[in-house]
Amino acid sequence: MYGSDCSFICPTCHHGGWCDDVSGDCVCPPGFMGKNCEIGCPRINYGQSCQWDCNNNDINGDNDDPNCRRVMLCLPDPYGCSCARGWKGLDCQTPCAAGEYGAGCTQRCDCKNGGTCDVIKGCVCVGDWTGPSCEDKSK
Repeated sequence: MYGSDCSFICPTCHHGGWCDDVSGDCVCPPGFMGKNCEIGCPRINYGQSCQWDCNNNDINGDNDDPNCRRVMLCLPDPYGCSCARGWKGLDCQTPCAAGEYGAGCTQRCDCKNGGTCDVIKGCVCVGDWTGPSCEDKSK
């Protein structure tokens, strides 16, 4: 719910995004954009419009890894800071474990129908299967 008297219903925000309690807009985690955080940025980009490049923005100031290892991304409260998509740990050098994806590896994949979990995008569906968990059959 959002608005001055919490009378409006928040939209569904995907990939760990959350609804701003004042505006009702989805605030997307690093690596996702779109009205409902439904669009993944290219691998090295982040920001509300995927406008920033993670190269040279790591915690030591010397990143040359094109996969965003060691990159700490910080957003306004209540989000705080997290590692770039595909990485976790205090130094952002630990890759996501199997079944994890997203900024700081905080999202879980539950891929169905032969789909596989990508550390950046989440479920990657095969054939005619679609949806966040590959549970919908396209016609």
